[in-house]
Amino acid sequence: MLNLGQQANFVRETEPLSQEELTAIDNVSSFIGSRNAVELERLATVSWIRFQEKLTKPAEVTSRLHFLKPHVPISEATRVDGELLAWLGSNKDLGSKVGQGQRPRSSHGKHATAMY
Repeated sequence: MLNLGQQANFVRETEPLSQEELTAIDNVSSFIGSRNAVELERLATVSWIRFQEKLTKPAEVTSRLHFLKPHVPISEATRVDGELLAWLGSNKDLGSKVGQGQRPRSSHGKHATAMY
């Protein structure tokens, strides 16, 4: 479980987050939930394949995941990719920003680098 660090208030005061950013963080946190490291590894790799390697066809994504992580069966790769696509479909605005390589911006127009 993540907890606020000693500098949390400093970060909040220095670079406050917009309501849009707070909502996006809540959405991602809800999606990730209490997944373990194995689940997060698969989800992160599928996300990387889709948004950094720009593969979009489910068969290509699952094959690539299995190639990169041979211990992940194709059936599991398909399930994880489907889960990501379903979540992105219900969070279209967030998914399109991530897909375009955009980072959330603070209310001051600067990148919220303290969060990364």
